[in-house]
Amino acid sequence: SCRAVSMASSLGTLSAAALHDFHTVRHSAQLQLDDEQLLKALADVRDSTCRRNWLLLRYDPSDSQRLLVASTGDGGFEEMLSNLEDASVLYGCFMFRAARQTKC
Repeated sequence: SCRAVSMASSLGTLSAAALHDFHTVRHSAQLQLDDEQLLKALADVRDSTCRRNWLLLRYDPSDSQRLLVASTGDGGFEEMLSNLEDASVLYGCFMFRAARQTKC
């Protein structure tokens, strides 16, 4: 769109991937990730002894710089996908095991 074109022209010849990364960092750098429920949910997802293996975050309606937990679960990636909402911007994290390594 027009805004992306003007941003791209002011940033020189960045690749599409680099421009996307710039946009993501630019808009997420000021996010406040200090919500107690968010920190607990993220710690649970990262804890291999906990059954919770995914979470979705949404913007706080009263503060666009704060993320809140939208939903969590223990049913894996497919369950997380089933909780996505077309009308919302959501950030997701899911835990999976590959080659005896755990990734989040």
